[in-house]
Amino acid sequence: MQKNDNFPFLKKLVETVKQAVDAIDPFNDTINERMYAVCDLAFGVINCKCANVKLPPFPGEVKLSKKFFAPPEKLVPNLKSYIPEKFDFNPHRVPVAVEMEIDHPTVKARHVVAAETALTKLSKRKFGRKKKKSL
Repeated sequence: MQKNDNFPFLKKLVETVKQAVDAIDPFNDTINERMYAVCDLAFGVINCKCANVKLPPFPGEVKLSKKFFAPPEKLVPNLKSYIPEKFDFNPHRVPVAVEMEIDHPTVKARHVVAAETALTKLSKRKFGRKKKKSL
């Protein structure tokens, strides 16, 4: 992946998986929540790699294998984050708001996840640690 050509597809794939449930055991919340946590991690890595690039929307439709993924019983978009709020994908970059596109059979929406402000984050790094005195 030297170019950003694959990132729109990967982003759409992760968004589609997050809106599905496990086909083998669809009512097992533990398995589904773990799958959603992996989706959130993958989404964060994609956004870190393409932080300075505006990704175009993927032109096609992503189909998931029915062996592994099933549509959810409820037709409500999955907007919950399954990783801790303080999880930082790249500590050297200032976080910005992340826009996630939800393509659901009944709901088409954009969800904006706001991150901490740059000033708060930088002040925690700069003033949060005490320096040791040298002799």
